[in-house]
Amino acid sequence: MVTSSVTVNALPVLSVNSGSICAGGTFTIVPSGAATYTVQGGNTVVSPSNNQTYTVSGTSSAGCLGNVVTSSVTVNALPVLSVNSGSICAGGTFTIVPSGAATYTVQGGNTVVNPMSTSSYSVIGTTISGCQSASPVISTVVVNQNPVLTISSTHSLICVGQSVSLTVSGAASYLWSTGATSSVIAASPALTTSYSVTGQSVNSCTTQAVITQSVDACLMTAFNAQEAISVKLYPNPSATGYVIVSGLPENAEVYIFNIAGQQMALKKATTEPVVMDVQGFISGMYFVKWRLGESEGVYKLVIAND
Repeated sequence: MVTSSVTVNALPVLSVNSGSICAGGTFTIVPSGAATYTVQGGNTVVSPSNNQTYTVSGTSSAGCLGNVVTSSVTVNALPVLSVNSGSICAGGTFTIVPSGAATYTVQGGNTVVNPMSTSSYSVIGTTISGCQSASPVISTVVVNQNPVLTISSTHSLICVGQSVSLTVSGAASYLWSTGATSSVIAASPALTTSYSVTGQSVNSCTTQAVITQSVDACLMTAFNAQEAISVKLYPNPSATGYVIVSGLPENAEVYIFNIAGQQMALKKATTEPVVMDVQGFISGMYFVKWRLGESEGVYKLVIAND
């Protein structure tokens, strides 16, 4: 009698991982439970373009073939991004608004930007599954310069009752504090007054400028007058190169002083009226003084050559 021994080798019990990748990525199939494995397609590193399953078989060291298991690979799409571009006025802010993903990374870290000149910002997006955009999208912010206003008056100083023209340039349209919308307005303030004007460019950028129009009463002041004397001074303001003083007593001396008290001219009233030469005088305030004995008077004179 003989005995035959039969060894029964256990079949391998296989397991394998599954998972997900982002489009364009790779996944490594990692089976276990056997000595050698055969993966569908021949590679354990795969890069499917869409959701795929891969079968895996395994053989034990004793040569026993185990069960077949399946590895599932989910392919998550990359985000397709878009982002806004636009323009601002110098000193303004622009809000970058991307779309197409769950979260975003903006160059510089902020979605609200205030560039000093035209600039571009890159934006990367990530989906809820963690897939990042293949390439950034670009937001371009154009910076339009604000208008530079030049504002002037035909006369820096006027007497009460006089009028001037105020002129502004440097923009496409204007709005004055008076409500006027022209580039030139007439003004006749009763006292020193400031006027503001807002200029707007063709790109709708705005700048405000202010001009102060000086006004003086230009009134006659008599000191120690011994008799009623009616003196007239014209034109006032003067832009003619001369000023006429009438109503002076005969032989009165007529002086012109600047605001620093320097004597600029002197003439004796031997004729009526007295014509004073003010050619070469710079624009500004002066004082015309007459004197005869104990009587004298002072008159404010405005030279307006500008």
